[in-house]
Amino acid sequence: MAAESENGLQVQQLTAGYVKGMPIISDINLSMQHGEIVSIIGPNGAGKSTLLKAIAGLLRVESGSVSFDNRLITGIRPDKLSQSGVALVPQLDNIFRTMSVQQNLRLAARRCNANPRQAIESMLELFPVLAEKFNARAGSLSGGQRQFLAVAMALVSSPTLLLLDEPSAGLSPKAAQEVLGMLPGIARSHVAILMVEQNVKAALTVSDRAYVLAEGRNQYEGEASSLMNDPVLGEIYMGVRRVEAHATKSV
Repeated sequence: MAAESENGLQVQQLTAGYVKGMPIISDINLSMQHGEIVSIIGPNGAGKSTLLKAIAGLLRVESGSVSFDNRLITGIRPDKLSQSGVALVPQLDNIFRTMSVQQNLRLAARRCNANPRQAIESMLELFPVLAEKFNARAGSLSGGQRQFLAVAMALVSSPTLLLLDEPSAGLSPKAAQEVLGMLPGIARSHVAILMVEQNVKAALTVSDRAYVLAEGRNQYEGEASSLMNDPVLGEIYMGVRRVEAHATKSV
């Protein structure tokens, strides 16, 4: 359900872009609570990844605000944002391929406030395949395994807001299902998950709610199950053809 307080993530009238005075997203409003999975969906060029990058402090915000757990985080650099419990898993360059799985996790664990060794061990329990590949070069992992590693590197610092940019991009259908399928378990540990995902049907299957962007603005929002069955969204974003009713004239 939608957030009823200022706890969690609150995005208010956010306008941002790559060039000053030429916004990609305009007046975006979004809210979510801890434990929710919320997807941002829409056609190519809608501004989905731009919104995520603006929330993560990677883009200049022209107006509006982003707050998390009653703390204003608008424009805070990603390296500082992690101190507020926010972690981003970008679509590209999200692991160090020439380093081992162990080295990747150790590097990420430097941001950990708790015991880094215990934090890494908890990630290996959460992702057993990474324990099996602990000393393997990250670049040798399968696509799904690399994405598991990227998520583990984000989670090792125990964030309470996880931002995912196209987590299933480039993965096989099976690997994509595995990666997205792990998200409800992560959310149950009081983590809010905000995800940009091009695979609309797969995203809505694991999400609680979703926001639909088009031309840089909010167009729809609602429960994921309701949006899944919306005939207009189904035709535009999921390739579901509507069956038109034709009246027949009796003779």
